[in-house]
Amino acid sequence: MVGNLHALALIGLPIVTLAACVKYRGRGQPSERALLEALMACVLVLVMGGLTFHSCRAGQPLMQCLIPGACVVIAVAGVRVPKARYALAAFIFVMMLALCSHYSDIVHGPAYVGEISFWKYRAARLAMERSKAAAACEKLGENDHAAYPAGWLPEATFVAKHREDFEGVALEWERIEVSSLWHSFLTRLYRRTTRPVELWFPGGKLRDAAARLEWRERPAN
Repeated sequence: MVGNLHALALIGLPIVTLAACVKYRGRGQPSERALLEALMACVLVLVMGGLTFHSCRAGQPLMQCLIPGACVVIAVAGVRVPKARYALAAFIFVMMLALCSHYSDIVHGPAYVGEISFWKYRAARLAMERSKAAAACEKLGENDHAAYPAGWLPEATFVAKHREDFEGVALEWERIEVSSLWHSFLTRLYRRTTRPVELWFPGGKLRDAAARLEWRERPAN
């Protein structure tokens, strides 16, 4: 629902801009002042766009800057009535800031993400944590040759006895699935599904079982 409203707001800006240009189009060529204002609007849009970007894998508000930015330039150049021109430009600027802020908020939440490749980063993190857990099991297996039953690794007796060997190793994590929405091509918003997972110990001797550790979804009790 939130993503749909975001998309509708983004789609509505060009419609409102074009409608205003038609209603307040005037006659003749744009004045030098109007062209100068359009140029200043371009510069301001670039500055505001640069301020909204941040270094993050969750996504950048690219379309939320480009579409309102283009609308501002069109409004300043196409609307000939000064009061209407300034009011519309101010409204679009406010909407641009609101859309960029809203985008940044929701892509850092639990329901959406701004990059469809985001799951690749999380999948790589899962693989890294599994490798770290396997290395810890292999190290313990050098001196511990006992066979242990299959079960969830966070609850394994050898983990409880050697907690220091698993320090910094994530035994519980989240698997992320990312899917496209009807507006993803425009908004760069994608549905994010999070599934809690835990490492499963397959049973047997530690050195033999280390390579067979795997992430599983734990059934609800």
